[in-house]
Amino acid sequence: MPLEFYPVGSVRTDELVVFLPGRGDEIDAFQRAGFIETLQQSERPLDAVVAGAHLGYYYRGVLADRVHLDILAPYQEKGYRIFIIVGTSLGGYGALWVNHEYSDLIRGVVLLAPYLGKNSVIKKIEAAGSLDAWRSQLNGEPGPDEKVWLWVDDLKNRESEKTQAVILAVGNRDKFSEATELLSKSIPESRLFLQDGSHNWNTWHALWVEILNGPEWKALLHSE
Repeated sequence: MPLEFYPVGSVRTDELVVFLPGRGDEIDAFQRAGFIETLQQSERPLDAVVAGAHLGYYYRGVLADRVHLDILAPYQEKGYRIFIIVGTSLGGYGALWVNHEYSDLIRGVVLLAPYLGKNSVIKKIEAAGSLDAWRSQLNGEPGPDEKVWLWVDDLKNRESEKTQAVILAVGNRDKFSEATELLSKSIPESRLFLQDGSHNWNTWHALWVEILNGPEWKALLHSE
């Protein structure tokens, strides 16, 4: 998988932000949109890597494994111990996927206007009344649009009732608003960020700035 690494300085940190782009976005999209500069100028600047995770990785069902083989495992060997996955649009789907498969390595996930599957699946969940009820009605092997909601349902540790560290951010006119509203029911209110805007980089960057300046981001980095 193509990668673009952005060190915060000459002294390497042990924290790494992994960016997953949306469908059709180039590997330099986060840099051009100001995400890297904003991160490096924040109160807690961190090293970052952008994955060139195009649609083919999703279609072939290898996205999570490639992120592990090309980023998580080798960067662990380099001394990184904290990984935070940030995904925009389709990259949000990918972030949930990576987190599901390799949650023991992931400190937290930031979802910016995530794509969460087809509306037909969302309608079925809403009709069932809850993720638990919908899950109990599933028959056969779930497809990609169903798996993402199983990953969402698994965010909550059923033994401790503790929700995994997921931050959700979205514009109030986003095209995936129905799905993100459903997702928000599985995430503490303090980890929800809403800005005026639609499904675009300007809205996402404004949300990114708000996240980096908020207490949840600081708590994420200091949690053990």
